[in-house]
Amino acid sequence: MNTSKQSTEELYQQLRTLIELSETVVKDSRDIPEEQKKLYLSDYQRNVQEAKTFAEERNNSFLRQLQKEVLTPWYETDDADARKFWSLVTQKKLPLEQKDHVGIILKRGHIVSPDEYELVQDSLVIWQQEKRITADQAEDLNRMIAQYELKKIK
Repeated sequence: MNTSKQSTEELYQQLRTLIELSETVVKDSRDIPEEQKKLYLSDYQRNVQEAKTFAEERNNSFLRQLQKEVLTPWYETDDADARKFWSLVTQKKLPLEQKDHVGIILKRGHIVSPDEYELVQDSLVIWQQEKRITADQAEDLNRMIAQYELKKIK
């Protein structure tokens, strides 16, 4: 079998599994309001169709981007649903791990990529509400956001 196709097939299968796990967690959640569940599940169905198209086109970069989109909400929070999701990922022996993105960024002291910038932008309030970061750390992250934006303007 052609390694390019094999790689695409592996990415596709991994993405399908991540979407299925996400659907399971969302459906079983006691914390997500029903209207929000419907939106998430609709998004997951769209993701399945996009994944199939990208796999047929052998477009690994778009499969990877779609995988990032599916994983982002699970990286943003550390609630019971996220813990369940990562537990299921571990049970399925997927080659992924939950990373402490906020800790990594704070330790490094700056944002290095558009993905990190977007994650911090989207997650800052959630991290504060969940008490994953202190007020000082929130200030540091806001400073890093501003520095990253200035760097992008130049």
